[in-house]
Amino acid sequence: MIINFAAFLEEHNYFEESYKAFERGIALFNWPHVFDIWNTYLTKFIDRYGGKKLERARDLFEQCLEKCPSKFAKQLYLLYAKLEEDYGLSRHAMAVYERATKAVAGQEQFEVFNIYVKRAAELFGITHTREIYERAIEALKDEHARDTCLRYADMETKLGEIDRARGVYSYGSQMCDPRLTQHYWKTWHDFEVKHGNEDTFREMLRIKRSVQAQHNSQVNFMSAQLLATQTIAAEEEKKNDMQRLEEEAVREAADAAESEKSSKDPKKRGMMFVRGETTQADGVESVEANTVNPDQIELEEESDSSSEDESDGEESEGKKKEIVLEQKSIPDEVFGGLRKDSDS
Repeated sequence: MIINFAAFLEEHNYFEESYKAFERGIALFNWPHVFDIWNTYLTKFIDRYGGKKLERARDLFEQCLEKCPSKFAKQLYLLYAKLEEDYGLSRHAMAVYERATKAVAGQEQFEVFNIYVKRAAELFGITHTREIYERAIEALKDEHARDTCLRYADMETKLGEIDRARGVYSYGSQMCDPRLTQHYWKTWHDFEVKHGNEDTFREMLRIKRSVQAQHNSQVNFMSAQLLATQTIAAEEEKKNDMQRLEEEAVREAADAAESEKSSKDPKKRGMMFVRGETTQADGVESVEANTVNPDQIELEEESDSSSEDESDGEESEGKKKEIVLEQKSIPDEVFGGLRKDSDS
């Protein structure tokens, strides 16, 4: 909304009002939402004024980069450096590139260093890049530092500085495991074959064996640490398993004791003892099988009751059939005068 409003004002030639709209939007929003506003504002300001209001443009960039997160710093720093190259001073541009190498995110640092080296070589000459290469090797991670060493050594070789190139190869070899970085050692091998002698070649092989032994010892140390960690984890797991088994055994023993106690207590198990009649047979007491249990479900009684109902029904039908109707004379008073007329 703010960008659209500023663009509307710019279309009607209200440039300063559009810049004020950008500044109000910057005051309202925080990072990262303010990135698009800053980027549009700075681009339009440079396109309109160029180097006419250089100090004002520098102030805007400084204000923008003061709280800029590293994730968005790369594009803004490159825009600032381009402003200095086109309208300002070259040494100011180099200072901006130097700041950018420290402000950007780690994965973008290698790319910024490459741009820095390229622009320094174009503006001040190739020899000015030596300090930049050295700072890059110290600041970058090993995988990017190896590539920087190869570039640095190649530059020194083209300048005819064979000893300096050999020193760069030797320094960079400390970060190169021969089993994993064969390209680096192949490049150094070809360099010694072309520019070295027997002594320098043997020195290269000696450094290679030393580096390999160093990495082997580190691998063995890491393997020992990993094995120790795994052993400790296995022991802890075994101890936890034993503790779990002991807890389960205690729990099972407690459950067994509780069940045994409940089996002995009739109130807890919900059962009733029924006294049966004992008979003496051949000197041996026996309990009659027809003991009466009030909780017992007798299914046979239902069948008996149903059979009794059926028999009752049959008897009632028989009785209905045996009913004899009995006739009785009607008193004359019921008919009144009608009875007399009929008799007459």
